[in-house]
Parts: sequence; structure tokens; C-alpha cells
Amino acid sequence: MEEALSQCRGRSMRIARRTGELSLEEDRDHILLSNGTIGLEFEKGTGFALCNVVNMVTGHSFLLPAAGKALWRMDFRDAGGRSYYLANEAECSRSFRLDEEPGRYALLLEWRGLALGGLRDAVDVKVSVTLEGGSPLSHWRMRVYNRSGEACLWEAVFPVVSHVGATRGCPSEEALVVPEGWGRVYRNPGAMRGLDAVYPSGWNFAMQFLAFLHGDSGLYVAAHDPEA
Repeated sequence: MEEALSQCRGRSMRIARRTGELSLEEDRDHILLSNGTIGLEFEKGTGFALCNVVNMVTGHSFLLPAAGKALWRMDFRDAGGRSYYLANEAECSRSFRLDEEPGRYALLLEWRGLALGGLRDAVDVKVSVTLEGGSPLSHWRMRVYNRSGEACLWEAVFPVVSHVGATRGCPSEEALVVPEGWGRVYRNPGAMRGLDAVYPSGWNFAMQFLAFLHGDSGLYVAAHDPEA
């Protein structure tokens, strides 16, 4: 199973760490975190952008090769309403490490010394991506440390998962499941113009999740927020 993720990109990765089904692989440009069920690939040169998600059981890759360069985006605002934008590819000091516990791997990504407007070394960002052995779920968290004193965090988009599509097979075999009303399935979602919704909402977006289906493989994205 560990070979499936590397084969999707057509290259060989070295095993940096392995414990049972859990593994961390890397080469000069990429980091691969896997537990034998799900595989997540990040690109070092673009600020750890998420560039692949793989169902390790079926071998299906969900992200097109043209996957974007984003992992997170943030908008800061000052007292006058002026916006300052930051994204994961911004110039700063970046690092990663693996935090290991029994049956669990956590990939820790860090951005230090991000500039905000004219102020250098104003923001630090820490992201953790956690996998447990055999679980189909990955858990994502982001922490933001703002030292600017002039602008506050207005909006954060995380994680950015872009260019989900037909990496194998016919797009007509795909479906997008959304919690619109009592629930709705959109066939061939690649042909859609777009979908905008607000949560929490009693009807427009009743629950905080999306699911993308391709044959026997599915990609589930949700904010587990029981108190809305």
C-alpha cells in the first residue's frame, strides 16, 4: 500500500519513518504521510501546499496534477478596515517535523516570521495533520500567533483543498454530496459552475461537510463543530 502514493506521482520516495501501517516518506520536494488507508502529500517548495490525497486501499488519487499551491489563506484587518493577506507560500522560515505516539503520527508544519504589511516578524502559523493507524480520517488543526498589535485576524481558510477531479476514469462516474436541504447529490460535479453556501444554516447548508465520490473511493471533508 505504501507504494501506491509514490506511484501516483511516478517517483520513488525514501522512508523517513515507519511504525506498522504509519509512514512518513519524503524526497527533496515532497512529504508523504500515510497510514495504509489514506495518504497525504505536501509540496515543500510551495510552503507545504497539499498536492495529493490518495485512497490507499483502492489506489485512487483525488487531486489533479495541477493542484494549487495553497494550504491556508488569511485576511487580517486593521482599525481602519485595511486588509492584509497572508498565504502559506509567503516568504518566511518554514520547517516540519514528525510527532509520534503509539498508533498515531502527527505531521507538524510551521511558518515563522511572516510579515504583515510593513511589519516584519509579525505572525507565526502552526499546522498539525494527524493520522491514526488504519483510520480513514485525518485531523487538521491550525494555530495563528499574531504579534502585530495593529491588525487582527479577520478570516482564515484552512485547509485549502483544490483541483479535486477525475484523475482516473470518466468524470460522469463522479458525484458531489452536499447537505443542501435534506441532502443533495450532484452528478458530474466538474461541469458545475460553482457552489456557494453558508454554514450554519437551517436549509442552505444544514451540516458542515462535503463528500466527493468516485466509484468505490470517497473524499470526506468536514468541520467537526458540534456547537456550530
